[in-house]
Amino acid sequence: LAKLCGWYVYHTRDSRRSVAGYPDLTCVHLVWGVFWAELKMGQAKPTEAQLDWMARLLAANQRVYLWRPEDWPQIEAVLQGREPQTNL
Repeated sequence: LAKLCGWYVYHTRDSRRSVAGYPDLTCVHLVWGVFWAELKMGQAKPTEAQLDWMARLLAANQRVYLWRPEDWPQIEAVLQGREPQTNL
């Protein structure tokens, strides 16, 4: 959906070879800006390294999301530019 809505999306294929904790998605849109998203399943919690990345991005006034499958309505709204630019 992100690509269909005009987002340029980066997702590391093998996070074991990346910087620890870097968010799962980096998304850039020419109109709606940039955001980062950490993706989780079920009750899984972010690691300390993931929380550190999210905190630093938030401190830099960036949009950061922690999304689970049940967040699909919010995900759609963000990707379609229908949600205010809010953080976690």
